[in-house]
Amino acid sequence: MADIGTERLSWSEFGTLIAFMPRNGESALYRARNPRSWWWTQEMDFLAAILYAVQGANWQRSGGQGEAPKPVARPNDAPVAADPDTVPLDRINDELAARRKALIGE
Repeated sequence: MADIGTERLSWSEFGTLIAFMPRNGESALYRARNPRSWWWTQEMDFLAAILYAVQGANWQRSGGQGEAPKPVARPNDAPVAADPDTVPLDRINDELAARRKALIGE
């Protein structure tokens, strides 16, 4: 990390490295950006579709008795609802700016 932006690793080279990282669980960056779903691969999605089809066929053969099968829920990396006690970032930045201004004496 210390080499980023130096002769050893320019910002352009670093950008290229990031751009061509695998977009799956093989990349630590991908796992960090998708913490709740990095393990859900195309194969898992296909297997979930097969499972749902088999469950639906069995339910249909039983005459539709009982609850109809539900598809497997896919993992989601959507942001979690914020805690109501959380202070917004812009308020934090405003407070820090006011404190800096008070220290400088403007």
